[in-house]
Amino acid sequence: VSSWKPEERMKLKNLPETLTKAAYAMREDREFLVADGIFTDEVIQYYTEALILDEQQLLGRPTPYEIEKYIGK
Repeated sequence: VSSWKPEERMKLKNLPETLTKAAYAMREDREFLVADGIFTDEVIQYYTEALILDEQQLLGRPTPYEIEKYIGK
């Protein structure tokens, strides 16, 4: 990709920035997942809800960096 011309790079879509955004993108672009019965809409809904919940729980916890910075060793 780094050797591509700028016009070629501009054609690329950006990846979702968060797990929640990725889950919503999966919901919106699910056609290839439900094709031929590989996955069902219900499975995709359940899985994306689990991903969103995982991220919400993660964001509610301090990172090791934050613990060290604000609480100390």
